Amino acid sequence: MEGRDERRRVYRCLGRLGSMHRVPLVLAFYEGFTYIEVAQALSTPPGTVKSRMRAGLRLLRACLEEG
Repeated sequence: MEGRDERRRVYRCLGRLGSMHRVPLVLAFYEGFTYIEVAQALSTPPGTVKSRMRAGLRLLRACLEEG
């Protein structure tokens, strides 16, 4: 039961993120892409993807801490 609640919270928080932050995180964590592969898939410079992923993780963490 607890795992299901946690997944719901993660999905809810991912849904709050803009696509600029959400898509790279989903590709990395759910599809198993490296940030280099994410950059190639999105035709975006690797440094930009890395920055967006870091920012997205910060936003995701803040959302999850809200409860």
